[in-house]
Amino acid sequence: GFKDTEVGPFRKVNLILGGQNVGKTSLLEATHLTVINGEYFPFRSNEGRDAQRFARSALGDGFQSIEVNASHDRSARLQKNSASSPQGFRMGFSGGTGNCDWLKSPNWIDVGVTPIPLFLPSQDELVRLFSEVSLSRKKRQLTDLLREVEPRLVSLDVALPDGEHRIYVELDGIDRALPLPQLGHGFGRLLYLYTSLLKADAQLALIDEVENGIHYSALPTLFQGIKLVAQERDVQTLMTTHSWDAIRAACEVFEDTPELFQVIRLERTDDNIK
Repeated sequence: GFKDTEVGPFRKVNLILGGQNVGKTSLLEATHLTVINGEYFPFRSNEGRDAQRFARSALGDGFQSIEVNASHDRSARLQKNSASSPQGFRMGFSGGTGNCDWLKSPNWIDVGVTPIPLFLPSQDELVRLFSEVSLSRKKRQLTDLLREVEPRLVSLDVALPDGEHRIYVELDGIDRALPLPQLGHGFGRLLYLYTSLLKADAQLALIDEVENGIHYSALPTLFQGIKLVAQERDVQTLMTTHSWDAIRAACEVFEDTPELFQVIRLERTDDNIK
């Protein structure tokens, strides 16, 4: 889909929208390939070797050896402020061969990246993420964010009453803690988003279909959390959406800090995406 496309400049929080199959997820994948020096992350739901098959079909057999001209300056970011630095990135693919012609970002580094696909990970992975947040003493921050969505929330803990570690949620008025899936996909998605953003010192978060599974009334809280980690933890975010409610909620949340936020709309032309 991308023949010769330029994206940028990026701001701290970037919301990417566009019609169906216009390349929103592909933009996240291209960004990840660039900053992780050619490593592919499966943003799309897959089983078995689907991720490898997809990468080869999209980028050719050489997808694992994409070269990135990278600096080792640890102060660098995907977001560039210097006039001499790139303000975005370009990508192009050689016509007809299916092989990646070039995908470069001069002066970039291998930054810490948190990729967040639209599908939830396993319960074991959620337990691992939550445990990292707890050990780094961010559990109270996570609980405060989630309490904005579920006011009855008292605490979150890991327990293994039947031999399997699971996250259990204590709610006001209920005399027994509930396993996380019992609160529904939306709450689990919020927990996944916030633990992923809080757990590491990543400088860049890539979130596919940020509104997936989340009720429209909770979207302002979601974006408040993204704004919080942007301001307090210096995390830059690229996220895709199909939702008008998400666009509206994000614009309202960032109304008082317009320098942090922008919307990027992708549109397909006859043979390219602009």
